[in-house]
Amino acid sequence: MSLVNESKDVMVELTGVQAEAQTGRVAAKAKTLVGLRKGKKKRHEYEAVVGNEFNSKGQMMKKERIIDRKKDLYSETVTNEDTGEIVRKIVEPLSQHKARGSAKNTRDG
Repeated sequence: MSLVNESKDVMVELTGVQAEAQTGRVAAKAKTLVGLRKGKKKRHEYEAVVGNEFNSKGQMMKKERIIDRKKDLYSETVTNEDTGEIVRKIVEPLSQHKARGSAKNTRDG
């Protein structure tokens, strides 16, 4: 399911609605994109993702991520919704951020 609402400078998108049948909980994320798409890769100046998703163990995690290309900022916080434990917290210059997971660069050959 994807719900998109666009205006001239702001796009809000609700994506990836998932359900966990055993617990009856639902996870959803909202993504906000601001500014003109610029540069070779046509990325927005500002991106914010806030929402819940299940980790590989079936635990509900709250994820908050901000990418501000103008201010060279990357911020991400992942919190276990059941325990309140902060699992991951990063605040660093975007230019120094190294990709993780599926965003990692792969080597050819």
